[in-house]
Amino acid sequence: MRCLLPAIYGLLLCAAVLNTAADESTLPLTLAEAERLALESDPLTRRYGAQAQAYAEQAVADAQLPDPSLTLGAQNLPTDNFDATQDDMTMLQLGVRQMFPPGATLQQRAAQSSALSDAETARAGEQKRKVLNELRLSWLEWFYQVRAIETVKKSRVLLQQLAQATQSQYSAGLASAQDMLGAELELRKLKEREAELRTARDTAQADLIKWLGHAALNRPLSVEFPALPEPDSKARLQVQLEHHPLLQAEDATVRAGESEVAMVREQYKPAWSVGVDYGLRGAGRSDFLSAGVTVELPLFPARRQDRRLAASQQQAQAARYERDDRLRELTHRLDSAYARWDGLGESVAIYEKEIVPQAGQNAALALKSYQNDGADFTLVMRARVTLLETQLEALRLRVERAKAQADLIYLSGDAHE
Repeated sequence: MRCLLPAIYGLLLCAAVLNTAADESTLPLTLAEAERLALESDPLTRRYGAQAQAYAEQAVADAQLPDPSLTLGAQNLPTDNFDATQDDMTMLQLGVRQMFPPGATLQQRAAQSSALSDAETARAGEQKRKVLNELRLSWLEWFYQVRAIETVKKSRVLLQQLAQATQSQYSAGLASAQDMLGAELELRKLKEREAELRTARDTAQADLIKWLGHAALNRPLSVEFPALPEPDSKARLQVQLEHHPLLQAEDATVRAGESEVAMVREQYKPAWSVGVDYGLRGAGRSDFLSAGVTVELPLFPARRQDRRLAASQQQAQAARYERDDRLRELTHRLDSAYARWDGLGESVAIYEKEIVPQAGQNAALALKSYQNDGADFTLVMRARVTLLETQLEALRLRVERAKAQADLIYLSGDAHE
């Protein structure tokens, strides 16, 4: 019996693990979990990270002096018999050379690579924001289509009941053929509307697959309205915009250009090298030791250093212009997104508190009047269609406001950073 206990415990543990895995596979996939999966599987974020690490490693190498050179040879060797002991000036020579780049070239080159590393790191941060933003926009669009399908289905069920009642009344001579055909026409239009919404839902789901993969969507998606952080004030958002990764990348690119300018300026200074040679003569003769310094003389800079400096300065200025344009573009996006978010907030409130309830009351009164007083059936159908359209419009406004909110989060940052 004791021998069986470990096996029994193992089976129970395996069963518990399998049940837990099964439960997790049936749990709805939330937006927060989808965001985590999208960030973990995004190849571009990893690509920027790898490039940043490459530049960081390059910066370390750029700060080092060039490798010294070793010279080994024979000097003044007679060509008649190649006897190294025949002449006093014959020697075997061993030399070492070390070159020193001009001025602070090494430091500026390392600073340039470091700035390029910072730029790639910032681009990785921007890619994360982009992935989250596009995922949220796709999720919100999918949410709208799903909820819109549910709304149309409910309306179609009611209209189907009305159409059946109208057909019965027509058979009994209590309703006109126009009423019956009108009900059937509205019902067919709703079926077509539902088919269009299903197509749009599948398209939105395909957009989600781009970020999550097919495996993640084997689980049902949560149909709860996504809860996004409330944006700060407009003034606060404008301050946060200055720290956007795209601007940080442009700032780093500007620093890299400035390092290039500084590095070119160093070319006006001479490069130099130091060398030491030892001459071995042998046969009791004195050996020779030689040392020297070699200096480059940049005496004619007009067509080389001057042109390179001008080119590097223009490239640095171009990077500054690019940064200014990027800031203008992001500021425009912020102004547009904030205006949409703020304006749609009022529209959502009006629809949810006034228009939709009034449309519901109007539809209920029209149906009651038709049932009690035999009012025009066309008014009943028109009221039901108006209610459906207002419900869909209220849902669309709510989703569009959330999309504007997602854009504001992209511009200002969130907890994932």
